Amino acid sequence: MEVFNRISTYAIQTTERLPMDATQLLIAGALDFVVLVRRHNRYQHCGGVSRYIESIREVIGWDGRVLSGEVFAPGPGRPRRRTRANLLAARNSSSSAIARA
Repeated sequence: MEVFNRISTYAIQTTERLPMDATQLLIAGALDFVVLVRRHNRYQHCGGVSRYIESIREVIGWDGRVLSGEVFAPGPGRPRRRTRANLLAARNSSSSAIARA
């Protein structure tokens, strides 16, 4: 996965200059989860920049490379991000349901 190669590349640039295998072995031992956050630019539509969780991966171990498994990804029917309008609508619908009860 690219994120582990990127971290390894940063580590190789240090003064210790560990080999790629050693760096990835250290990564596998140090990390439990990796949260991938995607940035969505909406400036073209008069919006701003929003971020949402694209994936959560659990680091399982090392076998010549860092092994990981996906434990969360937005799926069909699940919103990728909660907008302020959606949050307000959900709050208003739940408060009106409470008032009717």
